[in-house]
Amino acid sequence: MAAIWIAVVLASGFLTYRLEKTGDAATRCLPRKHSTVTRIVYVVAEAWLRRCGAYPKLAIHLPQLLRYCAMVQDRSEATDPAYAWTVRTFAATTLAAFAAVFAYLAKADGAVVLLIAVLTAAAPAVLWRELKKKVEGRQRAFVAELPTFLHKLSLLLAAGEAIHRAWQRAGTVGSDKETHPLYTELARTNQDIAQGVPFPKALEDMHRRCGYHEVSALITTVLMNYKRGGEAFALALQDASRLMMEKKHALVRTQGEEASTKLLFPMMLMLCAVMLIVAAPAVMLMN
Repeated sequence: MAAIWIAVVLASGFLTYRLEKTGDAATRCLPRKHSTVTRIVYVVAEAWLRRCGAYPKLAIHLPQLLRYCAMVQDRSEATDPAYAWTVRTFAATTLAAFAAVFAYLAKADGAVVLLIAVLTAAAPAVLWRELKKKVEGRQRAFVAELPTFLHKLSLLLAAGEAIHRAWQRAGTVGSDKETHPLYTELARTNQDIAQGVPFPKALEDMHRRCGYHEVSALITTVLMNYKRGGEAFALALQDASRLMMEKKHALVRTQGEEASTKLLFPMMLMLCAVMLIVAAPAVMLMN
């Protein structure tokens, strides 16, 4: 029975892949480096997901997914990050479900079947939590680096630099920070400005790509004051830099408290081990 099940699954997957021909519809869901097996799995999962029509309903009922995926999108990969995430989650869940059915038909141990079933049910939640943690980590990276960028920008403006030139120079960093999320977005914005995109439009595009409150506050401040320029603009940026620095300090304190909380469990284990070592001789003498 298990062999028949495997044959049916493989045959259906192969037929779906052949019907999709080259699988161009799922190309945007694939990482840039992928094996043939990975490509087949994603093409089949994308075809089944498209035919069942689940993604439009998911996008309507879970708009947070679109926002999160847009925030952490790799610009060199999928053109629709939310759709790519849905395909990958659907593929992982489907593979886990097939594995559970196979284990059941192969008359495997009940605990193994139950474990696979639990993993199948938990796969979407785990992937969603991973996506959320990635968004939160990216936000912390923005908060940690924005005060430095704002300080550089305010100094350049106070020195008489034009706003678009000051923005480009403040966003230019060494190779050690090129991969930082903030400077990656600033590099893309500077590239848009260099290609002739108006400065306000380039900032609005950056605001739409990032979606964080801190970046929104920065871009709003710049757009409200960049036409006036002068010393007042530099002072407004310095005030914003001080506010961002306070937020950064609050974030650092929160991270320290979280780290100390995570240490409580291992410290309790160490306390129990010490108590056992101390109490063991007394218990042995009593016996």
